[in-house]
Amino acid sequence: MDGRANLHYWWNEPERGARVLAKARPVLEARGSPTRKAGFYLQLANQRAWAARHRIDGEMLENARTGVSAAEEGGVEYDLANAVMIPGLLLLWHGDLAEAQEKLEASRVIWEHIGDPLFPLSYLNLAALRRHDVEAVRSLSGQVLTLAQAAEDPRHLTLAKATMAWVAWRDGRPADVVAIANEALELWEAAAVSYPCKLPCLWPLIAVRLSAGQLAEAVDASRQLLIPPQIRFPDELESLVESAVAKWDGGERDGAAFKLADAVELAERLGYA
Repeated sequence: MDGRANLHYWWNEPERGARVLAKARPVLEARGSPTRKAGFYLQLANQRAWAARHRIDGEMLENARTGVSAAEEGGVEYDLANAVMIPGLLLLWHGDLAEAQEKLEASRVIWEHIGDPLFPLSYLNLAALRRHDVEAVRSLSGQVLTLAQAAEDPRHLTLAKATMAWVAWRDGRPADVVAIANEALELWEAAAVSYPCKLPCLWPLIAVRLSAGQLAEAVDASRQLLIPPQIRFPDELESLVESAVAKWDGGERDGAAFKLADAVELAERLGYA
């Protein structure tokens, strides 16, 4: 994997990362080792996913599968663990939840053998949320939090807290939703790199604020869903959020409330909330 492309990935500079990868591709394909090819194609899939804000298409999935094939050829366990995990994550945002679960479980087995299951467990946690499996999220979020604290990994620690806010919402604990979600958002704000997955705590926060009649706060949370590099939703859901914000900005308080309520309901149906 090209180190410069990886830096652009974490700095949320997908266009610059793509240029680095494009320059490296001819040399890589001509004489790259299986390990380097695996890293390249997985990085290429990731870069394109971030550029598209995780609206996943067939080309991204195909690049990820090419990376898996190269990792299998290379036979390095670490490469294979990573290679199996990334298609699982892409499939999760593509909406193929059953196949995503299968890939992430397979990745978890390899990572546990290596001794570092944090990443696949974190993504299995997101998969459980998308399936609305509250008990799985409750269990996995605790495991991820413990592992992330031990590893001093702020990305996955914050993601674990965000999913805990979602569990609090499902449990009917609105005060905990606000406290945990705000803690997660503050941690994200302090992070050195942007992370595209605030939705586990933002949707519960929007719902709780709406129920409490705190529309301004609900709209503020909604705005965060629309800011890159946050994951883009399907057009219908994204349009509802944009419309709610526009109505609020235009002084249409009731219209904003109705649109946000519709957005929360649709986000739940689609497995984003």
